[in-house]
Amino acid sequence: KTRLEKIAVTSQIRQSHLQSTAFGVTIGPTRFKGDLEVDFTREPKEAVLTIRAEQLDVGATLDYLHLAEDLDLTAQGLQATFLARKKKDLSWLHDLSLTIGASGLRYLLSGTGNLGPDTIHFSEAHFFTATGQHSRLDLIGDVDNQSVRAVAIIEKVQDTQNKSSRYPFTLNIETTATFMDINGFLTLPIKRNLYHLKVNLKSDSLNHLNPFVGVDLPPVGPYHLSGNLLILPQGYQLSAVNLQVGQSHFAGSLYYNTVLVPPGDMINLKAELILLDEFDLRAWSPITEDALGK
Repeated sequence: KTRLEKIAVTSQIRQSHLQSTAFGVTIGPTRFKGDLEVDFTREPKEAVLTIRAEQLDVGATLDYLHLAEDLDLTAQGLQATFLARKKKDLSWLHDLSLTIGASGLRYLLSGTGNLGPDTIHFSEAHFFTATGQHSRLDLIGDVDNQSVRAVAIIEKVQDTQNKSSRYPFTLNIETTATFMDINGFLTLPIKRNLYHLKVNLKSDSLNHLNPFVGVDLPPVGPYHLSGNLLILPQGYQLSAVNLQVGQSHFAGSLYYNTVLVPPGDMINLKAELILLDEFDLRAWSPITEDALGK
């Protein structure tokens, strides 16, 4: 249940202007502090509601609100601001916006046998959505001392047949030397697994992905990979793969099982022509020393 607690008015209402009304609110497992300001003296009329939490179990809160399931996501220094404007002859719902910021975000990856990073940390997170606009999520973090920047653009589309909402989204991820584009649909509640996504990945060398997968990939490139990614409870499946390495072209499928210890993979790629000079595999090992130590 959501409840307001210990409402304390810290300012007076003067000429239809309510300033800095402090209150406490509990949403699911989390206690928030907040304040409310309402100003009817300006046009359009304006109401601003802000809530804050030093520590927030985002996954548990979203699960409580029936927006997500089984997400191990926590945040620090979170602040959410709701802004509503009331124009003449229009309702308050006509002009709404929500801005969320956090000074730290931690996401625990699934898969007990995952050789790559167990947790992804983001030092900055910013989300914005407004009536009639796309939603945008910006993340800045690092994995094994490699910087990671991610931008997600989300658009809401109503499905009138089953009265559910599907959200087409585009996720752009940029690391020190790798670029990835992911396209797909989010359906509420958001779940950790069972997503069908389209992936495009390109870089100067395949081994730039080593910190993210925990496997010592061969130092070949430049390359461009595209395919249909299916996220499953037991791992990742990439079908309709098109892999271009230099002038060599491969097609097929990839499968990576994160439940097995150590994780297992199955590679099924075919090529009509391979230029061997583009594949220098000397001094290459399929498993990193760090991964073997796990």
